[in-house]
Amino acid sequence: YYVIDEWHTLIPYSRFKKIGKWIESKIIKKSDRVYVINEKLGEYVIHMGSREYKLIRAGVNVSMFSPNSNRHSVRSKYELSEDDFVLLFMGTLFPFSGIVELISSMDRGQLEQYNIKLLLVGSFRNAEFKKEIQSIIDSNRLAPYVIITGKLPYEEMPSILSSANICLLTAQKNETMRNIVPIKMY
Repeated sequence: YYVIDEWHTLIPYSRFKKIGKWIESKIIKKSDRVYVINEKLGEYVIHMGSREYKLIRAGVNVSMFSPNSNRHSVRSKYELSEDDFVLLFMGTLFPFSGIVELISSMDRGQLEQYNIKLLLVGSFRNAEFKKEIQSIIDSNRLAPYVIITGKLPYEEMPSILSSANICLLTAQKNETMRNIVPIKMY
């Protein structure tokens, strides 16, 4: 069993989290081997009933992800000029991912003055959260500065990363994020 998150904390309905935790602990206890991506998750699986675990840190395919990826194709596809300063968030968009705070703090004047664009790459946790984000974008008239691509194929990620000036890793400090480090950090 490969553990990258405390899965039960990702359940959006609090009344089901206890059941999720119980199921997760049963899976961990019955697994022949448990693999984790960091020491904190190792402590977590021991607490959940594993006798032992093996630490396997996440890695990166350096032949696929290199600075030489084609940034121009992505910028062209999403109508980003070479003068645009692109901020990138990629990953699943959860309410705890800090996206609400990020978009709410965006100032149209500064975005325009410095040619800043936000590229959000990934799927939304649920339709309600997507509507919330779109509402913030619409009410603050940020549509020209925020591009939502949705989930894209893994093969496109090198070019997506190359198209950005800065990659963001926003997150709230909470129960879900307590013991995990998003894999995109590796």
